[in-house]
Amino acid sequence: MHFFYLHIFLLSMTMLTMSCSTKEKHSNSMNKLAESSSPYLLQHAHNPVHWYPWGPEALKEAADSNKLIVVSIGYSACHWCHVMERESFEKEEVGDLMNAHYVSIKVDREERPDVDDVYMNASLLINGSGGWPLNAICLPDGRPIFAGTYFPKEKWMQLLLYFAKTWREEPEKLKEQADYLLQGLNKMEDLPVLQDDSPLADQEVYLKQVRILDQGTDKAWGGRQGSPKFPMPAIWEWMLMDYFYLSNATSLKNTEITLDKMALGGIYDHVGGAFARYSVDSIWKVPHFEKMLYDNGQLLSLYAKAYKIQPNENYERILRQTADFLIEHNAHPDGYFYSAFDADSEGEEGKYYVWTSDELRNLVDPPFFETFCDYYTVTLRGNWEHGNNILFAEYFPDQYAEKKNLDAGKFKKQLRQTLEKMDGIRSRREKPGLDDKSLTSWNALAIIGLLDTYEALGEERYLDFAGKSLTFLMDNIQKEDGSLHRNYHKGKASIHGFLDDYAFLITALIKMYENSFDQQWLDEARKLMEYCLAEFEDTNSPLLYYTSDDSEELILRKKETSDNVIPASNSQMAKNLFLLGHLYYQEEWIERSKNMFLQLQDKIMGNAEFYANWVQLYLWHTQGIKEVAIAGPEALEKKRLLAQSYLPNCIFMGSTDGKTTLDLLKGKFDQGHTRIFVCENKSCKYPVEDSSAAMKLIEE
Repeated sequence: MHFFYLHIFLLSMTMLTMSCSTKEKHSNSMNKLAESSSPYLLQHAHNPVHWYPWGPEALKEAADSNKLIVVSIGYSACHWCHVMERESFEKEEVGDLMNAHYVSIKVDREERPDVDDVYMNASLLINGSGGWPLNAICLPDGRPIFAGTYFPKEKWMQLLLYFAKTWREEPEKLKEQADYLLQGLNKMEDLPVLQDDSPLADQEVYLKQVRILDQGTDKAWGGRQGSPKFPMPAIWEWMLMDYFYLSNATSLKNTEITLDKMALGGIYDHVGGAFARYSVDSIWKVPHFEKMLYDNGQLLSLYAKAYKIQPNENYERILRQTADFLIEHNAHPDGYFYSAFDADSEGEEGKYYVWTSDELRNLVDPPFFETFCDYYTVTLRGNWEHGNNILFAEYFPDQYAEKKNLDAGKFKKQLRQTLEKMDGIRSRREKPGLDDKSLTSWNALAIIGLLDTYEALGEERYLDFAGKSLTFLMDNIQKEDGSLHRNYHKGKASIHGFLDDYAFLITALIKMYENSFDQQWLDEARKLMEYCLAEFEDTNSPLLYYTSDDSEELILRKKETSDNVIPASNSQMAKNLFLLGHLYYQEEWIERSKNMFLQLQDKIMGNAEFYANWVQLYLWHTQGIKEVAIAGPEALEKKRLLAQSYLPNCIFMGSTDGKTTLDLLKGKFDQGHTRIFVCENKSCKYPVEDSSAAMKLIEE
């Protein structure tokens, strides 16, 4: 395409010179990020760059001064974002150059994913790839002319000088570039027209996608083939559903290999619990050490569902450690969750998590030292860089004990005691930085994860904390008009919610209802859905915009449709419409859910790996679901027994006191008995009182 000339040019570009403004000393000054809610922006508040947060003030300044704009996007736990800050944005000569010729805007991609998405797509068009830090250069009206990721200081200054010189001498050249890019960005938003009465794809089309996914799965180490390796929870939840509905043993095996290898690998924190964001290699050994709330919330759900299929102590340990980590270290006492822990501490990636052999020798009981090192592949020279070791196991403790002819009980006890000792010692190290802002969608994912963990393990404290967190969100994130804020930081919520905030919060509310039978949660979910259908509506499509009618207008109004590490907001909303449609007998919502899928069906069934949440919806629509209504004083106890099994084909509703407005529960309450009604297509089988009898009806 025409705009790729920039990419070619940059390969041979040499340093250009032009006059800059007089140097000033900036080290004690603060820029306009000082009042931000984002810890990431606050980290840049003392940079010599005159940063603005994204907003009308910055855009007006660019328009009034006719300066190009630098949009620099990152997030608090991003290692290379910090590197570029140290190398470039903290340097006065870089600050002087940017201040003289640009209006510079810093964006936290987690707070403003709408802005990030526009400029990330620009990077994809120009380079075929993207990442963070993301640095875009734009016209004064915000239209991008260039975008890339990390740049060393000298290359960054070359870029700045080149575009400033070109804007001064050949502005039409850059305007033409902006036009080409905007055309490309608009084309990326094109969706096929939904045809009336389009059928859902037949099963053979679906099974082809299952086979393609199987072929791309790493049979030895799990996950997708190659490196880096991301957990991608939605893919493996799809595979569990495929196993459930179609009895595909290969789907279950691929999922179990993936979950086992992640649990054993360095991506999992064996000392303190919870997962890092991804592994830089193909065997889950070396993590990118940042811990993200959204990963761990989703992985709780995934391991909980796998545990329901095949309960085992290894998955139980992962669930307990990760859930406890989120509650004890990743949450405020009021109940809301923080966003992330950085990869770095003391300016070094992973330093908090790794060990030298000398450190381990000094803390592990001598008779157990060699066994411990062998189990975790610890070496004298280090199994990673700079003499450090990452705890990385190849077998679960029982498997290792059998292989080495050890007493399994004794080995597991020694291992547990050693890890607890390491946790105590590690806690005295300088901890990684904490991004303590709270994001609605990520909090909702953590709540869903805790509720799934409660269902799997039956521990009330996970249900209690989920309820506490959800109550906090509804009290502090929701506005008087029913809309949501995206963020909460130090007592203040400030940013309009995006579609993913609504989508995952609605799911959390539905899930809380299913585990409490308190209809207020379900009614709140319905209200939020009605708000979304009005305020995020595209009158020409069943799909919803990512931003509401009241959100700030950007150069594009986008829809989020492909499932990535976090499922797309539209796929999650389609699932919510399906669930709420059944719970409230809203047939038009069920139909809309189907039409949302149908508009994307060709894309989904052509590359399902990137639409894994959508494919789960497809299975609901094609394989069917059962409505399980439980009425009576012991309704919650009987539901808990049923929910210990993996039942993705069931929607639960219930009442312990007969107070409900749900049609399917009306007339079913009996004070002296608790009865379970298994229903399908508005037809209920004869009620039973025993959970095991209900399971037989569900399995029919």
